[in-house]
Amino acid sequence: MTPMDRQSPQVRAFLDAITAVCRKHGLALGHEDFQGGFEVRPYAEDLIVWLNAAADRTGPDQEPYPWQQ
Repeated sequence: MTPMDRQSPQVRAFLDAITAVCRKHGLALGHEDFQGGFEVRPYAEDLIVWLNAAADRTGPDQEPYPWQQ
């Protein structure tokens, strides 16, 4: 099962909307090293694939980030 298979309909719709905005503007979100902060880059389909593989951490059973404890 992939992260995309575990996304809620709300998260899937959110990512679809971001993808549409990326295509409209010819830009995409990426990571400097795929672990650090976001960066805005020229549109590339591999960046869209990476974005759409986001883990859904919206459920009530998700562990909080350290700064949320």
